[in-house]
Amino acid sequence: MEDIVIAALFFNAIESKDFHTLSQMLDPEFLYYGPTPDPFDKETWLDFQRAVQHAFPDWSYNISKLEKRENCIEATVHITGTHLKDLQLPIEGIKSILPTHKRIEMPTEHAWIKCRNGKIKELKVESQFHGSLPGLLQQLGVE
Repeated sequence: MEDIVIAALFFNAIESKDFHTLSQMLDPEFLYYGPTPDPFDKETWLDFQRAVQHAFPDWSYNISKLEKRENCIEATVHITGTHLKDLQLPIEGIKSILPTHKRIEMPTEHAWIKCRNGKIKELKVESQFHGSLPGLLQQLGVE
């Protein structure tokens, strides 16, 4: 299967909350690089996604472009969602966030996906001002 197809199926599995398929799509040595001090391993990233999907039932990446680059797939995303349930992120120092009923809208961001042997080996998300996890927390009013 081509990497671009794997990337499309990956985002589809996230948005449909199919964590079994997501787990199978990720390489055992999967790493997520984002606005956190250390990269997330496979299980931490899956726990993070479960927490976000639980708290934001309408969470969407709103993918506008998937494009093959030299050694990765670049995705252009515009995350939106409504905070309707407790958000309990698996990140030390961040307490549970009660529902705010706020609709969040992140700036357009880019993510890069690297595949190996038909599985996703790495996900890297750019850190933009008012974007990613800091932007999400800011929009929810968390300091």
